[in-house]
Amino acid sequence: MITLGLSPRGTLALMRMAKAYAFMEGRDFVVPKDVQAVFGDVAGHRMVLDSKARYEDKSPRQILEQILLQVPVPRVDG
Repeated sequence: MITLGLSPRGTLALMRMAKAYAFMEGRDFVVPKDVQAVFGDVAGHRMVLDSKARYEDKSPRQILEQILLQVPVPRVDG
């Protein structure tokens, strides 16, 4: 459903925003929930949807939420 996604600059923006979010939460390190919290705002306006997504009246935010639900969160076992 995505014709064009995040560019390398977009991924750098995602990293910076996740760092800023972690800082606002009182941490000096980023955890997966920080990335998840800012992912929709950073990536949503950079996406170009294909005709199927437009036909199904899907918003970039809805598609990004589906992606977040399908991608496993990294864990450290220990």
